Amino acid sequence: LETTENKAVFSGIDPARSCYVEVTAEGMTQPVRTSVTANPITITSLKVDEDDTDKLTVNWSFRGESPKGGWLLMYSLDGSNTKSVVKVKSDSSAEISPRIPGTQYRFEIQAADSTSIFNNIQTYDCPEAEPYTDHSFEPDKVTARLLRTPEKNNWTKADIREEDYTTQFSVGDNISVLLSCSARFFIPEDPISIMFVIRNADGNVDAKLVSETEDDWHDLWVHYDTQSGELDIPTVPTQPGDYTVSIYFNGKFVATTAFSIVQ
Repeated sequence: LETTENKAVFSGIDPARSCYVEVTAEGMTQPVRTSVTANPITITSLKVDEDDTDKLTVNWSFRGESPKGGWLLMYSLDGSNTKSVVKVKSDSSAEISPRIPGTQYRFEIQAADSTSIFNNIQTYDCPEAEPYTDHSFEPDKVTARLLRTPEKNNWTKADIREEDYTTQFSVGDNISVLLSCSARFFIPEDPISIMFVIRNADGNVDAKLVSETEDDWHDLWVHYDTQSGELDIPTVPTQPGDYTVSIYFNGKFVATTAFSIVQ
C-alpha cells in the first residue's frame, strides 16, 4: 500500500494467521517493522474504579481469546518513562496501589504470552484527594515546615530551633517535616497510612518519589505538643531542582509545601 498519510488500512486479513508490517519512505535509511500475531486481541473498553482512597481498580473488556499466561498491566505517571507492572493471571482486572491523587496514569495492556493487542493504551486522570477530616481534623489550619532530619531518634518539636527550618537542602540530605495545626482535634488510638508524594517543578510525579509509612494517630501527635506531628520523609530526590511534597493520611489530603535540592 502507498499512502501520503501516517496510516494505512489493510482489508481482507485472516486473523488466524500472523503477519508482518514494514514501513518505508523515500530517504529512510532503515525501514520500521512490526508484527501481529495470529488471533490478536482487541481491547473494547477500559474503566477505572476510584471509590477506594487507597487504590485504583482497573477493569477492561476485550474481543478475542484470553491470553495464555494472563495479562500485564503496565502504567506510568505524568508522562514519566518509569513503568510499573501488575501481573494478572486470569481476570481482566488489576489493582494499583497507592492511588496518587491529581496524577495522570498511562495504562498499557499486554499479553503475557506476547499475543498482539490492539487499542491497548489508555490514559486516566486521577482526581484530587478530599481533605482529611477524621477526628475533627482541619487541613486548612495545618502548616508544614521542613528541616534536615535531626540525628536524635524519636525527635520532637522541642528538639528543633527556629533556624533549623529550611526549604533548601543539599543532595544526600534526609528531610523531615513538622505538621502544626492551629485548631484542636481528637486524638484516639487509630492506625493510619501516610503517603508522601513529591512532584517536580512541572508538577509531575515520579513513581520513585512516592513513599508510604504507617503510624498510629495517637502516637503521631502525643509527644511534646499535641498539635504538632513529626514525620520523616522516607524517599527524597537525589537530583538538584525545585519540588513540592504533598502529605496524605489514609489517601486524603493533609498539607503540601515546596522545597529545593542543590548540589
